[in-house]
Amino acid sequence: MPDNHATHTEPDKIRALPVLATTIGFTVFAAICLVALLAYYRVLVGPGLYVAPRPFPAPELQTSPLSDLEKLQSAQLGRIERYGWVDQSKGLLRIPIGRAMEIVASKGGAALEPLEQAPSPQQSAAELAGQAMLKAGEASEGGEQ
Repeated sequence: MPDNHATHTEPDKIRALPVLATTIGFTVFAAICLVALLAYYRVLVGPGLYVAPRPFPAPELQTSPLSDLEKLQSAQLGRIERYGWVDQSKGLLRIPIGRAMEIVASKGGAALEPLEQAPSPQQSAAELAGQAMLKAGEASEGGEQ
C-alpha cells in the first residue's frame, strides 16, 4: 500500500533572525523600563530626601557595672543575713541562712519531715525567731545527753 502522506521532518538548522530579533527586542524593552523607572524615582523622591546613615551611639545600659554588681551582692547578702517577713499574710518568715542551716543540722534525719503548724500572721518576726531558737536549743540539749 502506497503512503499518501508526505513525511515531514524538522529542519536541520535554526533560523537565527527570529532568535536575534527577540533577544534585541527584550534588551531594548528592559533598557526602556530601567530608564523610565529611574526617571520616575527622581521625580517622586528627588535628590534631597536621601539622608546619609549615622552610626548608632553605644548603649549605656550600665554606666558602672562593677558598682552595680557590688550593690546587688550587698543587697542579696543583707537579705540572707537578716530576719524579715516574706509574706506576712501567710506567716512566711525569712531567717538568716546561717541560723537556718543550724536548725536543719540540729534536726538530723528528721530535717526532711513536714513542718509542724504554720505560724499565724499576727505573730511578730521576733516572736517567731525566739520560738525557733528555743526549739533549736531544746533539740541540741536532747542530742547532747
